[in-house]
Amino acid sequence: MAAVVLAATAVFSWLPALIDQARDVDVLLYAAAAARSNAAGTLPYIAAWIEKGPLAMGLFQILFALFGAFNLAALALAWLVLALGTMWMVACLARRLGGGAWWAAAFFAAALPAVGGSLNTEVPAAAAAMGALLIWLRARQQRGGGFRLAVVAGLLAGTAFLCRQNAGILAPALVAADLISTGGVHLPWRLRLGRPLALLVGFVALPLLTVLVYAALGELESFLFCFHGYNVNFYMAATRVTTERLLLAPWTAVTNFLVPVATVATLGLAGMVAVLWGPLRFRRADPGQGVARLAVLLLALSLFASLFAGLRFFAHYFALALPFWAALGGWFTGTKIRHARPLHALAVTLLVMTALGLEVGRRPWLDTLRRTREWVVSGRILDAADPLAWPRRDGLATAAARYIRANSSPDDRVFVWGMRPHVQVYARRLPATRFVTSTFLTGVVPWERLEPADGTADWIVPGSWDLFMADMEQERPLFVVDASYDHMFANGAHSPEHYPLLRDLLARQYEQVKSFGEIDRMILWRRKSEESSGTFTSGYRETIP
Repeated sequence: MAAVVLAATAVFSWLPALIDQARDVDVLLYAAAAARSNAAGTLPYIAAWIEKGPLAMGLFQILFALFGAFNLAALALAWLVLALGTMWMVACLARRLGGGAWWAAAFFAAALPAVGGSLNTEVPAAAAAMGALLIWLRARQQRGGGFRLAVVAGLLAGTAFLCRQNAGILAPALVAADLISTGGVHLPWRLRLGRPLALLVGFVALPLLTVLVYAALGELESFLFCFHGYNVNFYMAATRVTTERLLLAPWTAVTNFLVPVATVATLGLAGMVAVLWGPLRFRRADPGQGVARLAVLLLALSLFASLFAGLRFFAHYFALALPFWAALGGWFTGTKIRHARPLHALAVTLLVMTALGLEVGRRPWLDTLRRTREWVVSGRILDAADPLAWPRRDGLATAAARYIRANSSPDDRVFVWGMRPHVQVYARRLPATRFVTSTFLTGVVPWERLEPADGTADWIVPGSWDLFMADMEQERPLFVVDASYDHMFANGAHSPEHYPLLRDLLARQYEQVKSFGEIDRMILWRRKSEESSGTFTSGYRETIP
């Protein structure tokens, strides 16, 4: 029965997320950058400037190398595999805590689409983080200290860090849990410090190896800028830090991180209280369970605290901490039900299942069923590798992408000015420059500083315009898409007219051929020359209905 409930929860909760893969800005940004890097035969960052973790973007590169560029079905399948794997690890962790494995898995399954419904960096980072904790727990059970397994746990923590930088808190949290749990035990110093040191060695090894590889390729500066400089000197440096914002930060975190997954959040907090304040009607844990509970508590809290960096509280950030909260909540619920009187256990079960049902019921089910039926009946599901075959894609970008496909060849390249990587991915055309979005060139910090009055010129990356102009001259894109008249790019505040180099380039070499949208709109420019391999036709034909 529990397996049926879990399967139903996963299906009903995940289907809306699966058919919504074609809209996430960050995922499409990684996809465009990864396709360009693959075409250039380079590692992440070298051919495309992107600020996210190199292993996260490397995952996209691997998927595209195996299944073809811009293959959206491969991304959706990777999300599904990572979600299933993490759910299984959440259940395993709940067993380590003392019970509630099915509940923990159900909590994770119900909550994941609300905060991690696409292949964003938090999803692979969370899977690696869970693996690190489980292997560290196994290392503690081995005689002789489990040093080798501790190194493996450290490597997985380093993997999570190279996917999502907030996950860098994993290693210190695990070391703290190890030292605290052995604090009252008489052990030789070699055993007491050996495992934490082995874990730290594993954690440092992977980032260090990554730095050495980039240095050997002569691309260390590019790596350090994208991985560190962008976030510290650009993204975080432009953050508005005010007294009001600092005071409201805890409440903002609650409303943006916890409220969307209220059931998991509430029961996870109850599990934390149970760990901190004693048995609370629970049987006393054996030493192994006590260590596991302490470690999960530390990781759940430290990962949640790490999300405050930058004072941005997008709901998908919480996907990194969600598995640990789900494990604590599942353990708490399962143990309470197991040790409660039958009527009390039934009441708790009905209450929790009702709460989960209400959360899952809030998903866009009617729209999902309608779109899925249309998808299957039309036969487009058989072409799920193509982004334009997916339901729930962005309508404005779809119109522009269809036009570009119909009037260009696969070898032609496209440059998009603004925050719309959707166009390149939907059109299945490589980005013409390393700038998949225009943040580096304008100083726009997404959802933080957008208007010129905010002093965005102060955040323009030094040297970025020289690189941009060199890329444009070398690649000579057939189409330039002006997506600056868009809510994601300050509604025209950063149109090409404000940037003389781009304005003059368009005036000399391009002509306007099409416009899409009204309030949010896109303007397509095409090269005046016919040097490109694409053949321009005046008509407009749709390649996909």
